[in-house]
Formats: sequence, structure tokens, C-alpha cells
Amino acid sequence: MVIASDSRQIRLEVKVRMETTQTDNRTTILNLFRPALVDSPLLSNTQCLNLVSFWLDCHSKVLKVPLSVQQHAKDKIDAAEMGLENQTTVTFCQKMSKSDYNQQMNISTRKALKDLTNHIIDDTATSLKEKKQHLKGLQKHHSDVYNQYFPDMV
Repeated sequence: MVIASDSRQIRLEVKVRMETTQTDNRTTILNLFRPALVDSPLLSNTQCLNLVSFWLDCHSKVLKVPLSVQQHAKDKIDAAEMGLENQTTVTFCQKMSKSDYNQQMNISTRKALKDLTNHIIDDTATSLKEKKQHLKGLQKHHSDVYNQYFPDMV
């Protein structure tokens, strides 16, 4: 009865219950967002939870837009409002000729197809029947690549 009459004790008990609820909510949020944010087979479940917890605690610093980007955006908006010409001052890529692009595209495609073919062949979870189907698809759609890597196969 003495404890029940003391309002400070009741407030403390309510506060402890709220903290427990907040901890449970935090754990729920961490467990809910962990697979969406970090789904790496290289990290343990605890490491993933720690990483998501860090992001949750430090999101204002981690996701902060750098001042240089903010200033560049402000300058662009100011120039557009004044009606100045749209002059790009920052370039993130280099122009290339169409022939260079086509050459790079062909090399990249061949490399990707080679890697894909090696992955299909080396995959132990794929059945032999599925592997043959994938290789027939490669032969049908990319016969030049197929003939380069499987010259003896007919």
C-alpha cells in the first residue's frame, strides 16, 4: 500500500515499461530492416544487426549531403532562376566515339558471357539438363562466343 501511494514509484514503473517497449520496438525495427539493408552471406547476423543499428543511430551524419554538392546544386538553381545558360562545370565521364563504344561493348559482352558460362558450368546446384539448356541458349543467341569457347562441340 505504501508503494501504491507513492506516485514517484508508479512513474518509475511506467518509465521502465516504456523503455522496455522502446527497446522491443528498436529490436523489431532492426530485425525488420536488416534483410532489406544488409543481406550479405559474408557477415554474421550479429554483424548485420550492428551495422543497421549504427546506420539507425548515425543516420543524420551518414546520409548527410556533402557541402560541396549542396553548394553546386544551389549554384545551378540560382543560375537557372537568373536565366543564365546551362553550362556544365563538372564532368563525370568522358565522351567516346561510336566505334570505341561498340568495341568496348563487344569486349564487355564477351567477358560477361564467358563469366556467365563458367558460372553455369561450375555451379553444382544446377542439374546437367539445365546446364545443357543454358549452353544451347548460348549457342543459339551468341554462336560466335559459343564457338570461341567450345570449338570442339557440335
